[in-house]
Amino acid sequence: MKSFSKARALHFDIVCPLVRAQTLWQIPLTFYTSSVSSVAFHLMKSKEEVLALSEEVSWIKANVNSQGFYRVNYDGDTLRALVTELQAGEEGAQGGAAGFRFSPADRAGLMDDTFHLARQGWVPYGDAFTLSMYMHREEEYLPITVFINHISKMIVQFSFNQQACISRLLREHLWRVLGRQARSERWEEGGSLPAQSRRVRLLDLALRGGLWPEAEQEALRLFHFWMAKDGQHPLPMSLRGLIFRVGVWRGGYAEWIFLLQQYRLSQSGKDQVTMLAALCRTTNHTNILWLLNASLQNHIIKTQDFKVVVDQLAFRPKTNEMLWRFIQQHWDQLVSKFPLGSLYLSDIVTATTSHFNSTQKYDEVYEFFVTQRSLGHLSFVQQSLEMIKLNMRWLQANTKAIQSWLQQTYPVTYSAYPLCKKEVTYRFKWGTTIRFRA
Repeated sequence: MKSFSKARALHFDIVCPLVRAQTLWQIPLTFYTSSVSSVAFHLMKSKEEVLALSEEVSWIKANVNSQGFYRVNYDGDTLRALVTELQAGEEGAQGGAAGFRFSPADRAGLMDDTFHLARQGWVPYGDAFTLSMYMHREEEYLPITVFINHISKMIVQFSFNQQACISRLLREHLWRVLGRQARSERWEEGGSLPAQSRRVRLLDLALRGGLWPEAEQEALRLFHFWMAKDGQHPLPMSLRGLIFRVGVWRGGYAEWIFLLQQYRLSQSGKDQVTMLAALCRTTNHTNILWLLNASLQNHIIKTQDFKVVVDQLAFRPKTNEMLWRFIQQHWDQLVSKFPLGSLYLSDIVTATTSHFNSTQKYDEVYEFFVTQRSLGHLSFVQQSLEMIKLNMRWLQANTKAIQSWLQQTYPVTYSAYPLCKKEVTYRFKWGTTIRFRA
């Protein structure tokens, strides 16, 4: 714990969660303050140190530009002061990020640290979400992508736990703070590499859950025009993956089979991976099973790309269930192609099971690998079981707090969404009160 003080004390922790408690590292601490913008350096050699500041400060921003390999856990008052500074910065930005006092790397680092530490139980999720509210004026790729990544992981967790209400509210939060930026993007090439990456992330966000139907319609129009030109019409290179995905997802068999034909004709390994990932977005179960079988058997789709199919199917509950059944049914064939000790097989299993978060799924994984196959000694089996337990504990510890913050912040969406449980109270004449959850 480090404390900085003059007229007041500011506290934050340097967090190295993977380091054993008895190990003491020297930490090259960099920081600047609300009063002094120049970067100060201090080599931390003990668990607790006190640094004297030359004047009173309201906040300290540590680990400048996230150059140190550690996370910073600010106390509540300091974190709130940092949030206030971000909000003041956005007011000065006049619609952009130019007025922020913190660099894009510092804003991204603060967001990343706060959500990571919230996941570990060090920071209340309410504080992390409150910090993210400033994002509605964020323009830079790095903070935007860090924020989307954290919320997306939560959406996946709650989707696998059949918490449709919370998943919907999380998507609402994403769109409320980033919808303006997404609507400013166009389905065309141009700009710097960070600008192109930002465009892809924001348009990808716009395509989720029907948040912006116009974006989906434009992507589908571009796909059909490309299809009408027999794949010869050039598409924006950085947006091809999104356009292919929408074409398969919103199209039918004709769109899927056309993209498969283009996959077979392509001479570019990179383009083939992009097309294969889009082919996996089909809602047709027969097509999904064909992709799994074809890639495993090295028929049209190379066996080395089986992991591409796995990754695309693993993070959606419905397709993950099909994938999990397929792996169990074809285990012997998988082992014949990818030895038990191979990293490739390990990645296949952990990718498939990493989102499981229920006792039922834990029992299924244990029964198949440990009881039936006697593979409990393998690291990927142990990792899979441990990850499921971690997911279960995370849900148990954080579901109520996350839903509470989202419900209070977006009450209209909560009330309007049919899958959000509503509590109905009945008071009877004899004084008894009974509450029902619909």
